[in-house]
Amino acid sequence: MSNINPEHIELIDNFHNPLKKAYQSNNDNRSIIDYDRILNACSNFQNLDKLIENMDFQEINWIDYCCGKGRAIIEGTNRINKKNNQLVSSLGVDIRKFDFLDYQDSPVFIQGKVNFYSADLEQGLIVNLKPQLITCIKGLLYTTNPLSLFENMFNQLDAGGKMLVTINPGNDVNHSMGMGTNIVDNLERFRIKYDTGYIENEFAILVEKQNNGFKSLNFNLELDRYFRNPITGWTTCHYIDKE
Repeated sequence: MSNINPEHIELIDNFHNPLKKAYQSNNDNRSIIDYDRILNACSNFQNLDKLIENMDFQEINWIDYCCGKGRAIIEGTNRINKKNNQLVSSLGVDIRKFDFLDYQDSPVFIQGKVNFYSADLEQGLIVNLKPQLITCIKGLLYTTNPLSLFENMFNQLDAGGKMLVTINPGNDVNHSMGMGTNIVDNLERFRIKYDTGYIENEFAILVEKQNNGFKSLNFNLELDRYFRNPITGWTTCHYIDKE
């Protein structure tokens, strides 16, 4: 179990953050329809069902990082499995535990079910699991080092798997280059297959880890400094090339 910093929770937790304005959206209430809209904005797939049905696996293990209350991953798993006979087993991961969800001490996939695990992404990912699908929607923008976590998620992904991530354009690399642009430039350099789009002022990217492609990703950038907005919890980052 990761060691979770309570002060960090206050910054990430929109629902309980006293500085958060009441009229601002609460990411905890995302539904699978929101994920479908994001996917459709950056690909030819209308929804996650179509994406998964086009993946060449007999079973799909799906991890949803920063899952919030888990509504989206529960809805998505149930919807897909009704059509595809228990094809998907899912793991919802978030920094905090909600009272009505049973978070496990050890992350495991249970066939056709959704399981939950409490972990701080700043402390690293669940590296012993190799999912075929990773989603991280409106999650990276709350972390100290989004580029590093993007790398780690890709490296964790099973060969042939896919990853859907959104990135706040407010995160800057070298003050002038948007983080999304930097990610795309590096994916081009490594010849990694991807699709991108913008939705609701957020950069969305769908990445495929091809069987004959790079097994690991390293942007060769080091976090120089960052600022966390005390109201939104979002980070603005400045990276420099590693020596």
